[in-house]
Amino acid sequence: MLDFHRLINTKGNRRGVEALGAEMVGSLTSQFIDALPDLVWSARPDGRVDLVNQRWLEFTSLPLNEAAGSGWQSAVQADDLPRLLECWRSCLESGRPGEVQARLRRFDGVYRWFLFRASAMRDESGSITRWLGSSTDIEDGKRAQESLAASERDLRAIIDTIPTTAWTTRADGHVDFINQRWLDYVGMTAEQALGWGWRAVVHPDDREAVVEYWRSCIASGKPAEAEARLRRYDGAYRWFLFRANPLRDAAGNICKWYGATIDIDDRKRGEQALLARELSWRQIVDNIPGLVATTGPEGEVEFLNRQTLEYFGRTNEELKNWSLIGAVHPDDLPRIVEAHAKSIETGQVYEVEHRCRRADGVYRWFQVRGLPVRDAGGEITAWYLLLTDIEERKRVEAQAERAYVRLAEAQRISKTGSMFSDIVADDHDWSEEALRIFEFDPAEKVTVLKVREAIHPEDRPVFDASVADTMKGKDSDYEFRIRTASGSVKYLHGVAHLFGRAEGRPVFACAVQDITDAKLAEQALGKARTELANASRIMTLGALTASIAHEVNQPLSGIVTNTSTCLRMLAADPPDIDGAVRTAQRTLRDGNRAAEVIQRLRNLFAHKEPSYERVDLNDATREVVALSVSELQRSGVTLRTELDESLPAVNGDRIQLQQVLINLILNAGDAMREVDDRPRDLLIVTAHDADGVRLSVRDAGVGIEPHSLEKVFDPFYTTKTTGMGVGLSISRSIIQSHQGRIWASANDGPGATFSFSIPCGQRGAR
Repeated sequence: MLDFHRLINTKGNRRGVEALGAEMVGSLTSQFIDALPDLVWSARPDGRVDLVNQRWLEFTSLPLNEAAGSGWQSAVQADDLPRLLECWRSCLESGRPGEVQARLRRFDGVYRWFLFRASAMRDESGSITRWLGSSTDIEDGKRAQESLAASERDLRAIIDTIPTTAWTTRADGHVDFINQRWLDYVGMTAEQALGWGWRAVVHPDDREAVVEYWRSCIASGKPAEAEARLRRYDGAYRWFLFRANPLRDAAGNICKWYGATIDIDDRKRGEQALLARELSWRQIVDNIPGLVATTGPEGEVEFLNRQTLEYFGRTNEELKNWSLIGAVHPDDLPRIVEAHAKSIETGQVYEVEHRCRRADGVYRWFQVRGLPVRDAGGEITAWYLLLTDIEERKRVEAQAERAYVRLAEAQRISKTGSMFSDIVADDHDWSEEALRIFEFDPAEKVTVLKVREAIHPEDRPVFDASVADTMKGKDSDYEFRIRTASGSVKYLHGVAHLFGRAEGRPVFACAVQDITDAKLAEQALGKARTELANASRIMTLGALTASIAHEVNQPLSGIVTNTSTCLRMLAADPPDIDGAVRTAQRTLRDGNRAAEVIQRLRNLFAHKEPSYERVDLNDATREVVALSVSELQRSGVTLRTELDESLPAVNGDRIQLQQVLINLILNAGDAMREVDDRPRDLLIVTAHDADGVRLSVRDAGVGIEPHSLEKVFDPFYTTKTTGMGVGLSISRSIIQSHQGRIWASANDGPGATFSFSIPCGQRGAR
């Protein structure tokens, strides 16, 4: 902008003015200032305006006479006038140029901003001869400046308000701006944070690494991104993500860096928690009792836990080709591939059992179960597989299968059938032998009505009563007859026991044994026992016939001998009356003894309750020894006894206890039958036990294998070539009915020892 007063207030111009006439100067001046684009005016040395240019008059629409003097002030905005006059007075007093901004009213009443300037014209002596001034329209510039200032204020407010910390640096990394949020968070002033002062709030453990990384980014010009902890105003540290990008000029040189610091503490804690959970999950997965694997949606292996890698002795990468490296048994592979493909195709649970080869080459059975993992849309995204070692279960199943076959065979041989019955629901599970005994068609359903119709009419009351007892939870043990479809009559021995409950209904385990042959033999012989199995009892009693005969013959022989003696005494002259009386008394004693044995045998065969009484085990042993000694001597067995005379009496059935002892003695004799290289010694010992008395029979026979020490008491188990395996089983039943126990043990030397113990003062229960 050209100032008029600067044009003419020069040394050259002053000379020109002096050379011209006053009229010419005035005319020239008026034309010149009217041509200027600014509002121009002049004033006397005292400050009174005496000239304004035409442009000034047109802008304000004031006549010259109204603008002269101080009339021009009416066009100045009232709020700006005091400031303008103050500047004007200062110029008049000092004689120095001045400038000030003020608003001037346009002809249409609109105020616009102007820059008022004034400077003095002086003569040769330096005295002010006139003041020249100009008013330049700066409205547009003023508005642009205010707009820029407002934009800067808004930008600063935005930067200070955005929910993150922002900053800028010079090209060398020197921080030259940090927004207020950053300062408020760390509790620093801008002066403290600018430059490199910001380093003070970085966590000591992170500071060196962050600074070194920032310097490397400055040197390379690459965008920066780092994580570090910043100290909050209260001293707490939180994780932040530092990011910065360079601003380059047209030549590609970095002229500035712009950065932001984002709070990621919650995310960091979440990542740490996730990492901790992942570590915990990994530890759990690595320690669960099974092999764990995850695969992709098409079955490709992605993850294997530690046990899996250790079991196969392979890496995760190697096991991705499990079907090609012999990880599974070749015989199982086709079945596995088929099941795997089916699950992938249908999305159904993958479940199969197969053998996996261990690192040492041994195959073990595993149950493999795979579950699909689906996304929100139902698409399968992965498969989770658990491989559970079932080798032991497979062995048990194989053993159970063999045991089932053996049990079925044993049931067939022993003619014993088993069943489980839910009587309320009329649901029954019968074994093959039970169906065979009743001659039921396996394809037809067994019902209570069908069973009851098979019962002999005369035995239905007994059967119904037993069922009623069973329904009350009582164990049942009864005998009954059935009529089969072929018209034959069978005698059965049945037992029932409450096994459990199904949905509140009682379920019973039952067994029936076909004792037809035993019953026919019982009817023929008048003997029966029902301890374990009727047929077994009959055979056992047959084995004891010789011992029973000896026991009966002994008092009978005494009776004959005493009777002969009594007759001789009475026939003497004179008759020996006293001797005859004593002999008659002995005869009576032996007769009573024989009657007692016969009565007990009748009770035993008639299923009467055992006769419990006070029994001297030593006396009972001596009687058995007397019965057995002759038989043992014929077998070359030397029998000795060591009987504790201080033994207390026990409550029990004398005959049953003697039956057990006879069985043990006969077994001992049989065990030594083939012994020729050592004496066939047999020792019977009685002694005090922990809470009763103990009797042991020790032989010097062939002995018993350790694994058979318990089995010898099982029904039908025998080590004899001609034995049936029922004697010891019956003996155990007798001892258990006396609340005692019986066991076998191997001797230190040859042979074995069988012992039983009976508590004192206890009565056995059947």
